[in-house]
Amino acid sequence: MSPADVSLFVFAFYVTFAGVGYFFFPKVLLKLMNEEAADVYWVRLFGSLAMGIAFYYFYVSLNGITDFYMATVIARYGVFALWTGMALVRKDYQMILFALVDAAGATWTLLTII
Repeated sequence: MSPADVSLFVFAFYVTFAGVGYFFFPKVLLKLMNEEAADVYWVRLFGSLAMGIAFYYFYVSLNGITDFYMATVIARYGVFALWTGMALVRKDYQMILFALVDAAGATWTLLTII
């Protein structure tokens, strides 16, 4: 595996764990983030979507599909900007930690492909 593949493979595990957590244990994760949800349907939907996205990252990293690398960097920086903006509006500073993980992963991948 190239360094870029390794960075995407590690990120795939992060997304998988988030997806599994939100799908199977939504109330536990929401409580950790000081959030409440009367209906966890949408949280579980997000979890299933995250697991699907994780599959793409695993597939790309294991098959060396280099055309996808820069797209992941751009998308992850976009997620960082959106989540940070949402966190600042809501004064939910814990969310910025998740945004920083995405930005760190994007930076790691970027540094391996430039």
